[in-house]
Amino acid sequence: MDRQNVNNAAGRRSAWPSSVVEEGASAGLTNLRHVPRVSVLLPVYNAQAYLAEAIESILRQSFADFEFLIIDDGSTDGSVEIVSLYAARDPRIRFVARENRGLVATLNELAEMAQGEYLARMDADDISLSDRFLHQVARLDAEPGLSALGTWWLNIDEMGNPIYVATPPLDHPTVDALNLSGVAALSHPSVMMRTDRFREVGCYIETYKSAEDVDLWLRLAEHGRLANLDEVLLRYRMLETSISGTRRDQQNDSKRRACADARIRRGLPQQDIVTDDWRPGNDTQSRTKFAISWGWRAWKAGNQATARRYFIKALKISPLSRDAWKALIFGALRKRSYKEN
Repeated sequence: MDRQNVNNAAGRRSAWPSSVVEEGASAGLTNLRHVPRVSVLLPVYNAQAYLAEAIESILRQSFADFEFLIIDDGSTDGSVEIVSLYAARDPRIRFVARENRGLVATLNELAEMAQGEYLARMDADDISLSDRFLHQVARLDAEPGLSALGTWWLNIDEMGNPIYVATPPLDHPTVDALNLSGVAALSHPSVMMRTDRFREVGCYIETYKSAEDVDLWLRLAEHGRLANLDEVLLRYRMLETSISGTRRDQQNDSKRRACADARIRRGLPQQDIVTDDWRPGNDTQSRTKFAISWGWRAWKAGNQATARRYFIKALKISPLSRDAWKALIFGALRKRSYKEN
């Protein structure tokens, strides 16, 4: 990241001439209302286990010129109480609690509330590093042609232990090509995008439920460029939530239709997409395979303690699994040359 661009972004945190509006023709200077540069969008649903850490990571941002928009989408745990405590302490938080309407509807409602020039996505179980907004605002300010900007991220397990760093491509052609193949090359909770361009392309679309992010990246790419910063600015929590085969099929179908529709808009021939089944199903075999796979990812990244926890978890799921025993034994012997089957 260009140091001058970062310094410019930092200097604009309190740039009143470009971030105030006059309320009423004769209101005068006393009624100038500050308009934040960034609107943070945080949907919440039964997230009490990690919610406080996620909120605090936003409130600790070194770039402080933002509004923090939070909607609780009908939680039945203690999420509402947690957000309410923070909202009472920090005036940048605007909080709405209502009945459940689903993620896509909640995201669009948050975007409608937004006043900022940029929209920053955040999830209730992830952690934004303190300079995330600073670097993203600087890059977006410097490159008006950018529609959306993601970052590299560190995958962590449910307890916050490191697994490995994800390093998606940086340039628009490669990012767009991956999205068009069905591989999301932008991590949704790491993205900051231009509010006007988001609204121009039509916001999130319910038709592509569970793949609404891939569809949005494809439409934004038709109105500007996409990119990633080569800095780890997010900790992405890998929750081992299982999904049914039916649910996985629905996700893949939405992604397939989003990519097919993008190809039609662009006049490109149709082709098969890459399906992503990183989350385990409800069956024992799938859960065991998941634990072993992510254990080896952690091991190859040098995070042996995390790897061993995954291997032990695999054995607890399937005590007779040869692959799980093999992984644990090789891991204990520090045989990093072991190749996953």
